[in-house]
Amino acid sequence: MLLSKYFLAAFALESLYPNPFNPTVVVPFTVPAISEIRLTVHDILGREVIKLIDGKSEVGRHKVVWNGTDSNGIPVSSGVSLINMKASDYSTTRKAVLMK
Repeated sequence: MLLSKYFLAAFALESLYPNPFNPTVVVPFTVPAISEIRLTVHDILGREVIKLIDGKSEVGRHKVVWNGTDSNGIPVSSGVSLINMKASDYSTTRKAVLMK
């Protein structure tokens, strides 16, 4: 059985690149159906740093570039940040390491 190249089986927060990063990191993700997506960055203590996406996303593979700043445009400290994706019943987190 052949599947359409547009068939995507599941939500996915893919591997971030480059990681470690400086000054930007690419956050690739997959959406199998039109969905409300929330993609956020948190510090190591779990505090939200910035919302990268908070709204409806189309089907497909997407990517967002994060420039290592918080919601006020202030650069975050070197170290680990946690990038979290939530959609429907899917939730996962990946680590991004900023090296200055």
